[in-house]
Amino acid sequence: MPENLRQNIRFREPRSDAERTAVATVCQINLELQMPMLADTIDNSVEESYIALPMRLYLIGREGKIAYTGERGPSGFNPDSWEAAIDAEIGIAAEHG
Repeated sequence: MPENLRQNIRFREPRSDAERTAVATVCQINLELQMPMLADTIDNSVEESYIALPMRLYLIGREGKIAYTGERGPSGFNPDSWEAAIDAEIGIAAEHG
């Protein structure tokens, strides 16, 4: 992506699950993301199962079911409602308003 090149973020396209997980780990650490994250397998099985065009934000709950489905993106992306759904899923009282 052009923005990645401007910021000198360069990774070879992962060719295995281990390589993909390593790249995701570096991103999680560098972006200081505190939430648990899962990386899709190299065959993109999760993407293939949930893909929707235009893209949407999803949250898979701890019981493995869809806990949140956002509106069509990118114009329908609502990070605040997605964050509220994450907070509700992990039991944090919403402080948005």
